[in-house]
Amino acid sequence: LSWSTDLAIKVNKLGKKWDVSDVISTIMLNNYTLSNSLTTARITIWTINVDKWGILPSGLSLGNVSFSVSAVSLDDMINFITYLTQTAPYVFTIDTISLPIDTGDTSSANENGITLALSLGIYYYE
Repeated sequence: LSWSTDLAIKVNKLGKKWDVSDVISTIMLNNYTLSNSLTTARITIWTINVDKWGILPSGLSLGNVSFSVSAVSLDDMINFITYLTQTAPYVFTIDTISLPIDTGDTSSANENGITLALSLGIYYYE
């Protein structure tokens, strides 16, 4: 039963139609990026670009979203990327990730958070 449920969830993700505003809101409006009066956002996103590409030989279509992202901590960044690639309502795959290299003291890096550039592929069926 679990296998068929997992398969149905994956198929439903691929069945989502291309909608730029929905793609952007999926990335920018979630539990990681929203804040309230009690907490600040753990993730900040800026410079987002969404491109619709074309149909692949498999019949699936492929798009791309690129953005810059900063996180309060490395764990928050990992959890955010995991959310996008595993539980978000689209099938996102990591195309490119530009990781910062800092050879300084690790305690100062933890205080300042982490910032990186991320490019995701978006598979969908149209």
